[in-house]
Amino acid sequence: PEGFDPYADTVGPGIYGGSAQRDADGNIIIGSQYQNHNSRPGPVYDGRGYSLMSKALQAGPEKVREIITDFPQLKDEISTGGARPLHTCGMSKRGQLSAQTLIDAGADMYALD
Repeated sequence: PEGFDPYADTVGPGIYGGSAQRDADGNIIIGSQYQNHNSRPGPVYDGRGYSLMSKALQAGPEKVREIITDFPQLKDEISTGGARPLHTCGMSKRGQLSAQTLIDAGADMYALD
């Protein structure tokens, strides 16, 4: 899938951190997960690669701040796998560098993925 780097990624955007399908009202569509990797229903992958916030997390804290300034709702974005940005931060050394930036922006530390 777009954005998947087989050398750096343990899983691709269809499984965690990918852009999820939304209905006409902007709600996340819940259904069968990508390639049935999880039997439980979850956010449905839209096939467009990693979400904007997931990409920002890999770019670093400055990019995360820039994205949150323009799109503050993304601090708690739900991506494929049900992962929120703070969860995604813990999935890589590079992502960990942005955890405090998200917390300072008011990301929900107690949200369940």
